[in-house]
Amino acid sequence: TTTTAQVPASDPKCSRISRPLVERPPSRARGMRALAVAALAASGPLGCSALSALQGLRGARSADGPLEDTFEGGYISDVGQPPSSGGDTVFVFKTYSTLTPWKTHQIDRYADQLAGVGIPVAILRDASALRRHGETLGDGKVRKSFVMLSTGKSVPLCDVSWQAALDEWGQEVFEGFSPKGGGDHNPQPGRGVHNQYEALWWRHCRPIGSEKYVWFVEDDAFFNGDIAGFLNRYSGEDADLISSSFRIAGAHWWNFKSFNHSISAGLKLFDTTAAGLVENVSPLPTLNVSPCGDGSDDRRGLIFRQDVVERYSARLFGMLDKALGNRLLAPAEAFLSTLCASGVGLEGGEHCSMMDWAPVTERDSGNTWASPLWCWGGQLKGRQCNAGWQDKWIHPVKTTEANAMACQEH
Repeated sequence: TTTTAQVPASDPKCSRISRPLVERPPSRARGMRALAVAALAASGPLGCSALSALQGLRGARSADGPLEDTFEGGYISDVGQPPSSGGDTVFVFKTYSTLTPWKTHQIDRYADQLAGVGIPVAILRDASALRRHGETLGDGKVRKSFVMLSTGKSVPLCDVSWQAALDEWGQEVFEGFSPKGGGDHNPQPGRGVHNQYEALWWRHCRPIGSEKYVWFVEDDAFFNGDIAGFLNRYSGEDADLISSSFRIAGAHWWNFKSFNHSISAGLKLFDTTAAGLVENVSPLPTLNVSPCGDGSDDRRGLIFRQDVVERYSARLFGMLDKALGNRLLAPAEAFLSTLCASGVGLEGGEHCSMMDWAPVTERDSGNTWASPLWCWGGQLKGRQCNAGWQDKWIHPVKTTEANAMACQEH
């Protein structure tokens, strides 16, 4: 296959770059690579450095093996097309381990839906247990590359690891914590700590550099419609943390004692009736309120939320960075929200604000972005195809199949 790339003719540095990019893929993996190269070439003029690197992909090898890793639907490359600058919002797909057909389908789908509103898509991956180029990705390095999809999209990928967080902020910050999540059936205090990965992404991988807001979406969440409509609803809001189902989690919450150090170091506790905590929810419900409650009814405690789909502001990233520098960290469901309300790390006169996109008390009305399945467990059984589930978030969706959420036409 021969692909002709558009080379900036006015740039003398391009004089040594031949115009055609030739791929002779002897395998499925090289075929995927050829499709991505062709799409990049067709997308418009590329810089000379990008063209040189793309040409270098032909049969390129590192000392330990191929330059790129392949997966069903594409491959990972050190060369790709960065998103154009100009916007103030980025959408980040959060995942871990290998890229399954489900994950790549979601990435491709989100990129399609957000292209029209100018919001770039990026990927943040906990790669602690992975290997690439014959070496572990959990060695402490933060690696920037691109996911090259067979549809022609080039999506920035940031691989981080538990060791990278240890190297960045020191062992003391993470004492008593585990890199593994708790899980619905294995609640162990000290697990579920992952805000350090978002902080690494902000420090090392943000693709534009002028971001004001970043949406993080976990890989087992699914928006049952066009996600651009959801993001546009909050484009005019300036809240520092937009998340879902804010509540008070007190001493009877199973993970409360994991916050002992952070509480002694500055995190505050709040009453359900405290004013101005979450701008569109007052008073805050307890964890005894269904759905997704745990039966505890403490009226004073940490500020808990379901952190599967949420938006951070640049100010909140600054607070998180300062907190890690001061050895403040705790499980994610209540850490950033309580940090925000406590104002830890803010200058005099600054205020950190929060907003709930799916208040618990509005769930029964159906007038919410959350579907009836917006917790940590449960079965779909095809219910996503019902009219009442459209344009709503669903969680969790545990699958590896690309078309797991497709509806059959009748």
